[in-house]
Amino acid sequence: MPGSRLTLTDTRVLEIGCGAGHSTQALLALGHKITAIEENPHCIEATRNRLEQNGYRVQVVSRGTPKALGPAQGFTYETEYADIGVLANVDYTLIEGDVLQDTKLVAWLSTQPRFDALVCWMIGTHTYRGHSAVATARGITENGVHRVLVQNEVYDLAKIVLRAGGILSVADRLETPSTASVRDAIMQHHREQASTTTLRVDRLRHKPYAIDRVAGGITMVPTPPTDGSAVDRPYTQSLCAVTSIKP
Repeated sequence: MPGSRLTLTDTRVLEIGCGAGHSTQALLALGHKITAIEENPHCIEATRNRLEQNGYRVQVVSRGTPKALGPAQGFTYETEYADIGVLANVDYTLIEGDVLQDTKLVAWLSTQPRFDALVCWMIGTHTYRGHSAVATARGITENGVHRVLVQNEVYDLAKIVLRAGGILSVADRLETPSTASVRDAIMQHHREQASTTTLRVDRLRHKPYAIDRVAGGITMVPTPPTDGSAVDRPYTQSLCAVTSIKP
């Protein structure tokens, strides 16, 4: 993935959002040891199947119990998360959890050995997410808002879980940074996200975005501007990855 400096084997990586497991599999193939956090049970199952079929030892920590709420809460639902418990010695640990609202998860992560890297690549959401109490409380009305709020939480999480010198890699599908103004706007956005931490936003790398119709992949849906603005120049998309470093 562009922007990553994960070149050593046995690197401890915390992954936020596993999707269908493609990026996870790539990291494992490089020799990294991965712990992932995922809220969507369908993504959890898809990733488990993919990795086990490729010979990896996987532990899934299922800990979420959905609860339907009544009319006073707009007929939304909330998820109660159990303690994480004891983890096995495996190649890949996948923990069901929600970085937007999961105090037990954050408390557990704060007690773990520091990670070498934290990655949040191409984070998305799902239809039912809009009916959750978390989405209502956080004012999440569209996918783009959800993505930014998750990334905000990831920056704050980085200051807890990363070792000194550890990296945070955030990748997204954005306008190709083919001009200085576009590049500066992307970097400034990440500096603002990092402003509540000591992380130093280091660099931006990108590669052209191509629709990848891999079987079992998670469909990416464009999020157009909601303020009525339109791009007044030729518009192309790239996979953009911003790397930040913890001092």
